[in-house]
Amino acid sequence: AGFYLDPERLVGGARTDALHALLDAAGYTPDLRHRDVEHLSTALRALAFLSGAESDAREDGHEGAVEKVEGLSRRLLDEHVLRWLPIFVLAVRRTGLPFPAAIASELDALVRSHRDALAGPAPRFDLPEAPALLEDDETGLREIGTYLSAPAHAGFVLTREDVARLGRGLNVPRGFGDRTQLIVNLLRSAARFDALDALLEALEEEAGAQAEGLAGYGDVTAPWRARIEESRALLRALRERAEALP
Repeated sequence: AGFYLDPERLVGGARTDALHALLDAAGYTPDLRHRDVEHLSTALRALAFLSGAESDAREDGHEGAVEKVEGLSRRLLDEHVLRWLPIFVLAVRRTGLPFPAAIASELDALVRSHRDALAGPAPRFDLPEAPALLEDDETGLREIGTYLSAPAHAGFVLTREDVARLGRGLNVPRGFGDRTQLIVNLLRSAARFDALDALLEALEEEAGAQAEGLAGYGDVTAPWRARIEESRALLRALRERAEALP
C-alpha cells in the first residue's frame, strides 16, 4: 500500500496504525514474520478471517455480530485495500505477463465481488497533496522525475518496463539505477537529444491511457483519475517551458 499511497513510497505512519487498530478490533492477529501489515496478502487473510466469522455468526443467528463483522469488512476494503488495489492491478496487467496478470485479475474480481455484497457506498478519500512544481522556479528535471515516480503524486504508475518502452520509442537511453533514477535519466537524455517535448507528450498519453483503465471502477478510483488529470495538465504546461528546465 505504501508504494501507491505514500509520497515517499514507504510503509508506516498513521495509515499503518489505523490498519493495526482495525485488525485488533476484528480480533485478527496477522503473521508479520514475512509480510508487513500493509501487504495485500495480509489484507486477504484478514478478509478471509472476517468472512469465516460472518459465516459463523449467521449460522448462530447472531444478527448483531453479523452487522459488526460486515462493518469491519467494509472498512478494511474501503479504507485500505480498495484505495490502492485498482492501480496495482492495472500496473500488473500492463506488464503483459500472462500469469501475474491472471492472478491480479482473479484477486480483483474476488475483492470487488466481496465489496458488492456489502451495503453502502465507499467513502471518498484524498491522495496526499502534490508539490506545486509550476510555482517553483527551481523545478528541474530531477524534481519532475521524482514527482512522476510517486503514484500518490502523479496518479499513475511508471514501471521500469514503461521507462524502457518510452526510451525505445524516442531512441534515447535511460541509464541505470532505481526506478526514480531511471525516470530522471530518461528526462535528461530526452533533453540532451532534443526529444523532451516528445517525451512529455508521450507521458501525457500514458497517463491518459491509465486513467481510462481505472474508469471502470467508478467512484472508488475518482481520486486517482482526478490526480491524473492534474498531472496531464502539468505535463502540458511543462512542454511550454521545456527548453528552460534545468
